[in-house]
Amino acid sequence: MKRPALISSNRPRNSLTRLARACALLALTVPASCMDRDVVAPAGLVASRNSAALHSAEPAGFALAFNGATSSAATPNGAVATTQIDDIRIEAWVKWNGPGAADGMIFYNGHSGVTGWGFFVENGTGRVGILAGGVFADFSTLALAVGQWQHVTAERIASVITVNVDGATFSFGGVGVNGIGGFGERTLVGRGTGAGDLDDTPNGVFNGLIDDVQISTSSGTLIERWTFDEGSADVTTGDNGTALFLRNLELVFQGQQIAVDINPRNDRRVRPEMPGGKIDVAVYSSAGFDASTIDPATVQFGPAHASPRNKAEHVDVNHDGRKDLVFSFEVAATGITCMHTTAWLLASTRSAELVAGVDGVRTLATELPATTKIVRCDAPRILATDITPDAEFGNALDVNDLGQVVGNYILPEQDQSAFRWSNGVLTLLPSSGFSNARAISEAGHTIGSMRPSGATVTTQFIWQGDVVTDIVSEATTLTTTAVNSQGEVAGTGFVVGSVPLQRFAFHWQNGATTRFADQPGMRTPSAVAINESGQIAGGFLGATNSIRDVYLWDHGVFTVLSTPPDPAPASDFARGLNDLGQVVGQSFDAAVQRSFATVWTTSGATRIGTEPGNGVAINNLGQVLNNASGFPSIWTGSTSRTLETLGMFASASRMNELGQAIGLLDFTFPVFWDGTGKAFRLTGGQYTPSFATTVAMNNKGQVVGRYRRPDFTEHAVLWTITWAVDEED
Repeated sequence: MKRPALISSNRPRNSLTRLARACALLALTVPASCMDRDVVAPAGLVASRNSAALHSAEPAGFALAFNGATSSAATPNGAVATTQIDDIRIEAWVKWNGPGAADGMIFYNGHSGVTGWGFFVENGTGRVGILAGGVFADFSTLALAVGQWQHVTAERIASVITVNVDGATFSFGGVGVNGIGGFGERTLVGRGTGAGDLDDTPNGVFNGLIDDVQISTSSGTLIERWTFDEGSADVTTGDNGTALFLRNLELVFQGQQIAVDINPRNDRRVRPEMPGGKIDVAVYSSAGFDASTIDPATVQFGPAHASPRNKAEHVDVNHDGRKDLVFSFEVAATGITCMHTTAWLLASTRSAELVAGVDGVRTLATELPATTKIVRCDAPRILATDITPDAEFGNALDVNDLGQVVGNYILPEQDQSAFRWSNGVLTLLPSSGFSNARAISEAGHTIGSMRPSGATVTTQFIWQGDVVTDIVSEATTLTTTAVNSQGEVAGTGFVVGSVPLQRFAFHWQNGATTRFADQPGMRTPSAVAINESGQIAGGFLGATNSIRDVYLWDHGVFTVLSTPPDPAPASDFARGLNDLGQVVGQSFDAAVQRSFATVWTTSGATRIGTEPGNGVAINNLGQVLNNASGFPSIWTGSTSRTLETLGMFASASRMNELGQAIGLLDFTFPVFWDGTGKAFRLTGGQYTPSFATTVAMNNKGQVVGRYRRPDFTEHAVLWTITWAVDEED
């Protein structure tokens, strides 16, 4: 099999060709910290473009500029846009700038070294090639031209792969492709699979511009499409909701750059919740541009493409002797949130020339120069929804990024039942008798336990859609702990009738159970967490009952993780696991009789800070949530950010990919911490609780738990957190 350079890490790097920008007049550089922020991604630039055939015209508006070395546009680990590998068409507009550091990937769905397939450009010749991870790699006779927009399509139908460049076609014949699943696969634009997840080193980076990427079936049914026209340089969301996170690239606009100024006159304070809340945007005239040539009907502003609320004002804002245009927009319509750092205005002139301007956004979640004039954020809006209003007892235990909530529910005179709630609809587990939900995956798999009416044995289940499947292992009693998007389940079990009682950890998928038997020097393992790659973390007893150690299981490879170098033996406890295989928890140092937050990898252990603490969560950016003596903190590398406590004893329990966290104040009051560590009490109007607890959160501003009403019934609650925006004083 011919192996192209884009899956090789030791190829010599050539000098990089700088991006040619004859038409690229507006570029927004992506800072390394952009991964902390959520960005609202609206529909495409205009309705006619969003619904038009991809190959109908050369792209306009925004495109992604890849630097041929370090740029990245990718979904998170394990979150592919589709697992479909046949009857599928992939297409994109590309503008190749010539050789980069290596062969450049245009698009890949899967793991480019193991599963799935995609297409790339050969570094020296520009020939378009096909890569099927671990199976096939070869080049066509079709080559890209340098500095020219071209439409490239690759499709696989009945195993036959063909590519098309501007109407010319080449067939590779039948090509085998490994199915997607189990290797932390991702959807990748302009790059191949590298080491790690969101903060990794990409491999095989494209050198040039990519726009209008689309996945569909061969008959044209849309699977996903990214136009990049929301103008976000942080994250871009496809028509069907798949987010690509962007790093080390530029957002390029194909048209004329104009100067804009947001809130140029800062002479009033307007709040969005008040009628008439607005943002003014000035478009400046210059020696080379007359603002009056703009067609007001084409003006769009912000990530939500807001239209002006009234006619533009003609005034010389900057006192240079030229008339400028000032447009006014409803704040709520702009889509600007506390997570944005820029906002742009896009329009056409009356002669149909595209123009755009951008200005910085200073918000609660970002740090920009004090001279930056823009909207800022006040406290978030918090809406509490009782999702079990008629229950005697309700408890929400987990929520995924789809907003699906799972928990448990008791009606008077009835057994407890597991439930799944989505968009206002509560669905009970389709089984009679007692049931108990524990967790839900990003793909909607729910795990828990059930005991049908009349039965004496409690069994474990996995529930997706309308299908409930028993999780069983002969002559054992199992308890499920965690589940990932591939339906892989981790848990702990006991051998029935064993004396002394034999405990084991297990991995389950599609009816197959793998037990982790006792290893030399260890006894009674238990499972704590599973990541999107199927790795499992947990703990076990060592040589004596007083010493406990941490392990990482990786599809049959069992690794005992080392402890920090302490003068006395330490007992280690695993609490969490990220998609990079990093395990977080606490290590007890017998020499000082204190526990410290610790991160373990297969290459060693790192103690977090010098004060006693407990690492309770770790995200895919490597941020660690450390619970320490009533003053929780989030650690990023060697830097600590202490979370605000509002003068109370604080305890943090969960953290998401944005560095936001939840917990309790004084063991009673639920609290949400934003990405800066600022605390906000979770209440919510009529559902203000006399007692409440937070249990889980997602990456979309949703928190779940339970609260107690004045009548002492307890209910499952969903808090939804959104951000208000107003003008800078």
